[in-house]
Amino acid sequence: MYLSLKELGRETLLVVYPDEYHEFKTPSHIKDLHERYLAWYAHYVKADARRHGRSRARKSSLRTDRKQAKGDSRRGRPSLSKT
Repeated sequence: MYLSLKELGRETLLVVYPDEYHEFKTPSHIKDLHERYLAWYAHYVKADARRHGRSRARKSSLRTDRKQAKGDSRRGRPSLSKT
């Protein structure tokens, strides 16, 4: 995957931890991996949410809409969720 992303000109990084394979066992490697995950999410996911104007208020309204949809099923209307 790394080489494919490089060939497409995408920003990518290959990190190889010594003596680690699919399942990490060294605590310092696990910590580094989790810090990299958090940095990636902070850069790409949170930045994307801000760009599209999504906020906590929007998420809250979505939860309210879902609760109302579930409430409709109790009044004989179809429900959006499987029970």
